[in-house]
Amino acid sequence: MNATDRETTLVLDMAFSVLPWPNEEQCAKLAARCGATPEFVAQYFLQRNMLEGATRPGMDMHIFTAIEPPYQIMWASEDWLSFCGFSPHELENHSLEVIQGPETSRKVIDAIMASVKACQPITATVLNYTKRRVPFYHTVKIEPLTNSAGEAQLFRVESQQITSIARSFGQDQKPAPARTPHMPAQPLDALYGTAVL
Repeated sequence: MNATDRETTLVLDMAFSVLPWPNEEQCAKLAARCGATPEFVAQYFLQRNMLEGATRPGMDMHIFTAIEPPYQIMWASEDWLSFCGFSPHELENHSLEVIQGPETSRKVIDAIMASVKACQPITATVLNYTKRRVPFYHTVKIEPLTNSAGEAQLFRVESQQITSIARSFGQDQKPAPARTPHMPAQPLDALYGTAVL
C-alpha cells in the first residue's frame, strides 16, 4: 500500500465510522476529497460493510490443508469461503498464499512456515486479503491433525479475532504469544471415524 492508498483508506475509514452507507451524492463528495472515483468509494463501502457484517459469534472459519508442501487447501468451511469470497473450485491447487498480499508480513509467514515444516502448532496474527483484496487482520491457529497412530494427516487452520484494517491500521503482525500449553490434537479418526485421504 503506498502513501496515497493509505491516505485514501484513512479518509474512507473515518467516513465509514460515522456514515457506513453513503448515498450517491455522499460517495461523490468523498471521492472528490480523496482523489478516487465515486464508483471506487461505493465499492469500498460495500466491501467494508461486508467485512464488518461477515464476522459473527459462532462463525466456523477454518480450512484443512495438505500436510506436505505446497500445503494445498483441501477443504474450506462455508463461512471461510463466504468471508474470503472464493468458491471451492477457485481454491483447487492453491495454498493459503491466495489470501496473502502486499502488506502481508513476510516475517510472520516465515515463522508460520517454520512451524508448519516442523509439523508444530502455531498461532499468529497476520494481515491477509479477501478475494476482492479487502485487507483484514486475523489470528490464525494452525495445528496438525493426526490419526490414531499419531501420524499427521492434515493441517487445520482456524481464523479467529478477525478485524478490519481500519481498526488495526499500523498494528504489528506477529506470532501471537502462547496462552496455554498446546494440547495434543485429537486424532482424525476419532473425529470423523476412519481417516480416509
